[in-house]
Amino acid sequence: MVKKIIALLACAFLLPAAGCAPADGDGNGGTEGTVSMYRQVSGFETTEEFFPMDFENRFGQIRLNTDKSYVTEGSASAKLEVWGDFRDSTADPYMIVNLEGEETDLRRLRAVEFDLFNQSGADCQIGVALKADGFTTEYQYVSAKQGKNEISVSFDLVGVALAADLTAGEGVLLQFPKAADFEDAKTNLFYLDNMGFSLSLKEPTPLSIELDENEFCSFDKEYQKYMTVVGGVGPTDGCQPVLSINEDLNYVSGQSGKSLKVVLPTGLPPINDGWPYFTFVGSLFEAVDFAKYAEEGYSLAFDVYNTGADFNFGLEVQPADSTVSKGYSVAVTCPKGWSTHTFDLSAWNSNVTEERPVKLTDNVKEFWLSYSKFATADKVFYFDNFRFVKNA
Repeated sequence: MVKKIIALLACAFLLPAAGCAPADGDGNGGTEGTVSMYRQVSGFETTEEFFPMDFENRFGQIRLNTDKSYVTEGSASAKLEVWGDFRDSTADPYMIVNLEGEETDLRRLRAVEFDLFNQSGADCQIGVALKADGFTTEYQYVSAKQGKNEISVSFDLVGVALAADLTAGEGVLLQFPKAADFEDAKTNLFYLDNMGFSLSLKEPTPLSIELDENEFCSFDKEYQKYMTVVGGVGPTDGCQPVLSINEDLNYVSGQSGKSLKVVLPTGLPPINDGWPYFTFVGSLFEAVDFAKYAEEGYSLAFDVYNTGADFNFGLEVQPADSTVSKGYSVAVTCPKGWSTHTFDLSAWNSNVTEERPVKLTDNVKEFWLSYSKFATADKVFYFDNFRFVKNA
């Protein structure tokens, strides 16, 4: 099963707590004096508010709390007894506060805000993510000290909008650490109250994908920092690639512009199961006419700098409709230093059959660069200049 908790590159940052006070920004990163507004998502006042929520990875229990010591506004809050799966290789528990009505329109969202009382007896990290249109952002981690915390996490939705319809917001994800002591319910005890959205008056100016001739992604343009996402097939939580834009010209193809730094973390058990990967957002694949390039005799090419020993990736091309086209895969061996890799698009169509008669280049959904998990130290690569080149 493919698990795709997708992480947008460089798309979120943290802010101090905010309420209904005037904000400095204009929704575009400027300082035009736009007023920030507030929209409540949940006051956690009744048990009925808990019913639409989802709880994953053996989360634990949620109850209604009326002890005013752990209530910010109103008469109640949510009491969370967080457990999680005791096995070492499993992911942390999380809950989803699902969105309804006007809450689902995230186009003007500046920050997710809530109050959290940490009664676990120790400081910890809490992860916050958004889900919209089937797309889940990377978790942003904030410190939750013992006692009351006013949490505010800001998401750069200009970047998210390149991959998802922001009018189709689905939920706010909150990830908690596993319980340290599975015999004591108070080990991981939290109280949650007053969740809402800080909003800008204006929608931010959307980005557009603009490609040079024969370009797929050079990483040189400002919008291209939003183009890459990560995922995995099988158990890959905690060891998916970490992506960032590199400006060190020693690791840029042609020593001009920028490149994509890809850090492959040490794998987590089970080492022999799970294939992490990175790919690009769907809107980029939609902007490229693979069929035209295939008909005109082009190949897909890119450059890689490997800082270590030889390493194998797999180029995995996925069809949009697998009932009419078969996918394509090929090994990509990266030696130490710079190497260029070229893949004739006509080979992508070699799997055409009577049962699946549509050429893959007419039916491309995406391609991944995947790899097998490993138990050794982190590995570092630089990918650059994804492009189309004319076959000789």
